[in-house]
Amino acid sequence: MKKFLLSQFIFSFLIILVLEVYAAAYKNSLTVSSISQAEVASQVVNFNPIFSLTHLNNSGLLPSSMSDEQAALDLDETIASMLASSDPLVVAEGQHLQSLAYNIHPTIFIRSGNLTYPEGSTAECVDSDASSVWTLYEDNPLFNQVELITIRIEQESDLATVLNLDNLQAFTNLKYIYFLCNFEICSSPGCEAALISQMVQGSDNPEVLILYKISVPE
Repeated sequence: MKKFLLSQFIFSFLIILVLEVYAAAYKNSLTVSSISQAEVASQVVNFNPIFSLTHLNNSGLLPSSMSDEQAALDLDETIASMLASSDPLVVAEGQHLQSLAYNIHPTIFIRSGNLTYPEGSTAECVDSDASSVWTLYEDNPLFNQVELITIRIEQESDLATVLNLDNLQAFTNLKYIYFLCNFEICSSPGCEAALISQMVQGSDNPEVLILYKISVPE
């Protein structure tokens, strides 16, 4: 009888021990899972819809001079550099920039100060002639979701246009300002970036990338 009770006690003890080990292992797996979920959540929360110059600069895609000034970058070269990055976030944003610049998105067109809005869609882009830059300074709630502003440089007098970043208060999601030039704006090789940079003033919006492209009609 005593042997039976002892055996029963040992068996019960072993069962309890196994259950405790299993419970500890299960609890540990939950902790690891929670940490993983927390890390993922953190990445999602920390992904800024305004893709910062700091991120691009840390990825080695921007020249060091851009850390302190609004230097202009060639659009196609910038997209190519982003797509070639080892950082998947940079690649994804490069694809997004390429789409904004070359594909059809809901766009507000501005010509001679007159605005034409997309029907039934929230505008993601603005396409403006140089003479209408002043309309971008208006407190227009339909600018709120715009990510890319295209300014068309169609004649030499347009090069006198000055865009003040500090006055773009309504563009709360702005990422890119793109100067699309349909003629050769200067004769010296590589002078385009400096000339476009002179057309931009203000420093309160350092998260906006200044881009340009020379697209001469054939």
